[in-house]
Amino acid sequence: MLEKLQEANISSVLNGLDMSASAQVIKEPEFWNYYLDIAGREHYRLLAYISSQFSNTNLLDIGTYKGCSALALSLNQSNVVHTIDISNHRTLGAINSNVRIYQDDILKPAYKELILSSPFILLDTFHDGSFEFQFLNYLRELKYQGYLMLDDIFLNYAMRHFWTDAVREEKYDISSLGHHSGTGLVVFKEASHRYQKESYITSQQSPLGFWEKHANRHILNSYRQHIFGRVFDFGCNHGASTYWLKENSQVTEIIGYDLNEAALSLARILFSEVPLPNSFLSRDLADGSLLDLKADTIISFHTLEHIYPQDIKNFLKCAYHALNEGGHFVISIPYDHAYSDPCHVSFFTESGLIQVMEASGFKTIECFKDDRFNEKDLLTGLFKKIKII
Repeated sequence: MLEKLQEANISSVLNGLDMSASAQVIKEPEFWNYYLDIAGREHYRLLAYISSQFSNTNLLDIGTYKGCSALALSLNQSNVVHTIDISNHRTLGAINSNVRIYQDDILKPAYKELILSSPFILLDTFHDGSFEFQFLNYLRELKYQGYLMLDDIFLNYAMRHFWTDAVREEKYDISSLGHHSGTGLVVFKEASHRYQKESYITSQQSPLGFWEKHANRHILNSYRQHIFGRVFDFGCNHGASTYWLKENSQVTEIIGYDLNEAALSLARILFSEVPLPNSFLSRDLADGSLLDLKADTIISFHTLEHIYPQDIKNFLKCAYHALNEGGHFVISIPYDHAYSDPCHVSFFTESGLIQVMEASGFKTIECFKDDRFNEKDLLTGLFKKIKII
């Protein structure tokens, strides 16, 4: 997205957008004029353009006010726009069906996963620098990855001070494309640089063909009686293996986690047609932080071998904490050094995998060299959380 905003003709692109149809729900002439104004005076054209740069994901608007920003962000209806404000000042008529409206405090823990699942956030609230600074620190604490757009960064001394001195992340003044009182874009890149090796996207992105016949699908089927409820896929990549969870009638929700936002974007597109609640979240599962949500089952295929040995404990601690008591953790990885891949950094045989799993509190149901399917030299295990530690 950033590269697109830096193109020489971008102002012409923004001012060429047809915003007139969506403006019909704005009843107040003042805000109707704001909404249709040119880029560089108002930021609504910029928001409409940004909405086109994302697909099948969450976009977060903090500070709803009249609702015009949420309206502009909702023009790409493949996305879901979540707009939140502590007060209700909305005056718009009917708004697009892909907008979710909340009257609440975004800093409540209930919204943590929503923040982390939103690659773009607009913050347009008090403009006194205090809440802006509080929210900036909260994103740092969450290790958020994505874009934060700040409105009115030059409105007053407090906001200028905030933008100049408090924002230490990579940042860009895009006021010429946004609001006359200043628009800033902050880029959060908090993922551990140790795992930049995971920035590639696995080939064969369709679930059909290659992945339809893959051992991952057969393993999901072989353990189907142990896989139920809300299922987390740790290291889901583009979701072409995760996709086959839809065959299990016991599965009620799917949440995929991965470091690779580009791969997650593909997963969201793939799952837009799957009639099960689903979301795909960017998280570093080995950084020592814990998930707020709980799972009935966790699966993880071809992921543990990518985790550095010193981070295995954190990765499994995260899994143990996230799994409900009595839930199962299904793992399949290459057997020892069976695959030559420079991204593989940890290696396990049966005894090694059992040792680290049981040290993390899991009970081993079975763990074996798995040559059952069309992919040889796998190590597959079924583990259970039997008690709270």
